Amino acid sequence: MITLILLALLFGAILGQFFKVVILFPADAVLILFILVASAYSNDGLASVALKIAVLIPSNAVGYALGQSVFHIPDLWHWLRTHRALQVKSRRLSFANRRAPPCP
Repeated sequence: MITLILLALLFGAILGQFFKVVILFPADAVLILFILVASAYSNDGLASVALKIAVLIPSNAVGYALGQSVFHIPDLWHWLRTHRALQVKSRRLSFANRRAPPCP
């Protein structure tokens, strides 16, 4: 079962790298079909099939979210660097534009 969960996470992460969220519906259908065929081959009970479906569908979605987050880390890093640079520039400008208080 742990192997199936890890494979579903990996499958979702790969989908998250390249596709939009709409791909999860056909991917879940493929996972369910895979579970049904494998369970029919190994004569698993209905409770085992339901448990596998209930565990693998959310792990596929979590893998998709992880894949999306890994895909967007460089964009986030670039945004943080440029935003921080703009803050430093504005701070420098504000200090440079200050005048000394008049002497009495």
